[in-house]
Amino acid sequence: MVVMAISILVIGCARERTNEGDTLFENGQYAEAVVAYTDFLDVTPRNIKTLYNRGRAFEELGKRDEALDDYESVLKLDPDHVQAHLSIGNIFFKEADFEKAFYEFDKVVTKYRNNDEALMYRGKANQKLGNLREAMQDYTKAIQINSRNGAAYLYRGTLHIYEKHKRSACADFNRAKELGVSEAEQAINKYCGR
Repeated sequence: MVVMAISILVIGCARERTNEGDTLFENGQYAEAVVAYTDFLDVTPRNIKTLYNRGRAFEELGKRDEALDDYESVLKLDPDHVQAHLSIGNIFFKEADFEKAFYEFDKVVTKYRNNDEALMYRGKANQKLGNLREAMQDYTKAIQINSRNGAAYLYRGTLHIYEKHKRSACADFNRAKELGVSEAEQAINKYCGR
């Protein structure tokens, strides 16, 4: 009975640490969030949500290897964890390793064909790899699945500019702006002036 009570107390305190980690993360206190998440993981090392969130905090701190380690640990526990695949893909994308980025994004699209976020990211990787037709298909499919995916409109607009389809590009940039994508205003000013 005493052991059970102590276990409940320890787990309760650990939960407080992960909640504290979430609050710290939201406030931009990433180093402190890592400490809180690590304290929680010391008690429950297989907690997928906390592992993933600690990876995000590491990524915000510029600690690429630690972030990748946490994301890969998440995938060992749940090979279908969409956000872990997307996060790994985004790390590779930022490093201009577009083939590895494509590979991670494609894993999600292959398993979840209607994931508009993964399609948009795969489109970005395709575009960087020079697979322009495939990129356009990915952006368009992402928009068909979720007409509120402003980033997909923005990126499809940039591809339209590259292909010299200004009218289509400006329509996409304007839609992205309506959906709150801050970069859309700059694209409109640059490409859609009279």
